[in-house]
Amino acid sequence: MSNCNNFILKNGIDDELLEYSDQIVQSDDILPTWNAQKQGQCTCQDYEQLSPHLHAELMNGYIVARAPVSFMHQAVITELLCQIVTYGKKTNSPCKAVTFPIHFYLNGGNTILIPDIALLLHPGRITGNEIRSVPFFTAEVLSSDSRYTDCTVKFHLYRTLGIREYWMIDPKIEAVTVCLFNMKEINEIKEYSFTERIPVRTLEGFWLDFKNLRR
Repeated sequence: MSNCNNFILKNGIDDELLEYSDQIVQSDDILPTWNAQKQGQCTCQDYEQLSPHLHAELMNGYIVARAPVSFMHQAVITELLCQIVTYGKKTNSPCKAVTFPIHFYLNGGNTILIPDIALLLHPGRITGNEIRSVPFFTAEVLSSDSRYTDCTVKFHLYRTLGIREYWMIDPKIEAVTVCLFNMKEINEIKEYSFTERIPVRTLEGFWLDFKNLRR
């Protein structure tokens, strides 16, 4: 099952972000020099000066960029999005599923996140790439460069931002860790494998099936 079972921050969240961001954003071809020098004090305005093609997020004053994802990473997102969209059409649900390049501007704009998958109640069409409401469900596909931040920093950010359900999907070992939050506290953490149909607990009557993603 998933080895993403220790969600305790070794230090404060800012120290964790400093340690993590130092590992991946020191090269000038990822972030501009001025930006790397401001880590810990970056603002929404700093973030918006970055290239729109860069997959980067703003977390507590730190801009964290990630490398291009693998084919398997994208395949997981595509498969699950197809299932969610099919469910929405069949049930006429106001639930919308979004992925990159949708940016969630949260915490007054001090936090800008790009979940691999997010679900939110939105009865109309989504226009533009910015959403300022909190999704009820998020999922991240773990990869070698994002595993640490997805399993620690994002786990705590999603919980404190009021997101109710968070999935960490590990295609390498074909496992899913489902985290349920209630009033910003941990309510339940449960492990599943890709052999199981997994219920989306915050969307009654809906399950996601990973059988097409098994090796």
